Amino acid sequence: MRTQHVRSRRRNPTNKVNSWHELVGWPVLAILALAFAFGGGGSRYGFLNLSVQLAALATLVWCSTEVVRRWKAHQLSLKLLVALTLLLPLVQLVPLPPSVWHALPGGELTLAARNLAGAANDWFPLTVDPQRTIIAFAALIPAFAILFVISTQIGAAQVILRVIIGFALLNFLVGTIQVISGQNHLLPYPIIEPGRLYGLFAGHNSSGLFFVIALCALFGLRFGKSEDLQFRIMIGTLSLVFMLGAFLTQSRSSIALLLLPLGAFMFRFVTAYRHRDTTGKSKSLSWPIVGAAALAGLTAIAFAVTNERLLGAFMRFGTIEDKRPLIWEDSWIAFKTFFPFGSGMGSFDEIFQNFESLEHVSRGYARRAHNDFLELGIEAGIFGLALVVAWTAWIASAWRKGRDGEEGREVDASALALLAIAAQSVLDYPLRNQTVLCLAAVLVAVLAARATRLRDGVIEKN
Repeated sequence: MRTQHVRSRRRNPTNKVNSWHELVGWPVLAILALAFAFGGGGSRYGFLNLSVQLAALATLVWCSTEVVRRWKAHQLSLKLLVALTLLLPLVQLVPLPPSVWHALPGGELTLAARNLAGAANDWFPLTVDPQRTIIAFAALIPAFAILFVISTQIGAAQVILRVIIGFALLNFLVGTIQVISGQNHLLPYPIIEPGRLYGLFAGHNSSGLFFVIALCALFGLRFGKSEDLQFRIMIGTLSLVFMLGAFLTQSRSSIALLLLPLGAFMFRFVTAYRHRDTTGKSKSLSWPIVGAAALAGLTAIAFAVTNERLLGAFMRFGTIEDKRPLIWEDSWIAFKTFFPFGSGMGSFDEIFQNFESLEHVSRGYARRAHNDFLELGIEAGIFGLALVVAWTAWIASAWRKGRDGEEGREVDASALALLAIAAQSVLDYPLRNQTVLCLAAVLVAVLAARATRLRDGVIEKN
């Protein structure tokens, strides 16, 4: 069996901290609190998102020394990825001479509009909508602040997971009040469909994904000994709460993504059971736990099929009417038109109207492509897609190297949650939500902290 030894090269006494706010930092907690309170509305709530971004800027200035120190401490690969991600929208804002932007793919569309304005010979950037590209860049600032302010010390990951779980419980409480009352209490966002749980989000898909991420956080949670009955009861209760929350959102993608954390829990249980069998220890307590879990699951299913709101969630899977394929069809044409440079970050809403087929036009119009990879390809071209591949490779590498030994559970949980975000991005746009983007940054910070300690020899594996 693998063992793990932890040591400090310099025997720095600050490696041991007792208070949870020292592990993560009050500034990061403040950013996360603001993100959960005001960042769940998406791009349509710009002023609320701005409050989160200004708080992040203030944090970067206030903690500038610490930010520089941790920037230097992290892996070169991570720093390069962050730098390229931040530079992408900025490069798209650089003014270009007329001879250059006229020749860009899709340039004929903007040329016609600028001809009418008498500005065909002026210098313009690559992006067709500079204001929205600036907004897209500003949305990255909280994620950057979180990533490089969070401590790399052992124990920080557990604090992060507990913060996520705590906010998920708050989301469930607020959402339950909304469902029962039919009103958007405590939120500035209007409820489109009162029967669904929105919680702290303007969209039910983001709220459902949040519960999936919380379940992943539960997978990495440590609370005393994992075999303690108290711990198992707590994990089981919270799991049922978050599953119920996901079902009440009636988000089909989120309900399907519940299989990720539930599968991870099942795998851990089977592995632990087999280990008990090989070691010859008593397994008498396992079967009652299995029975209790099965009974709870059957009870939950029975409640779901007899509850009107939960039954509605299941019935949505039988609904074949979905406008996403129609949006993807028109978006693909836009992608080919602006490939390989893209139309500019945040510009999808502006340019999609030029590609929407007449047979697909309805009273409402698509603000998003409902496939974040496709939308990123339209806005950032081959460079944006290359960044997706690079981030995926880095996350996979950090997970593979850090999953063994101490904090391996936290690494697994973070990678699993990031996988859930990526999976929902195929059908939605979760990272365009300020709250989910901050959550993703927190999860990446867990992987980055682990990778940094492994590189520096703070953690040795035998």
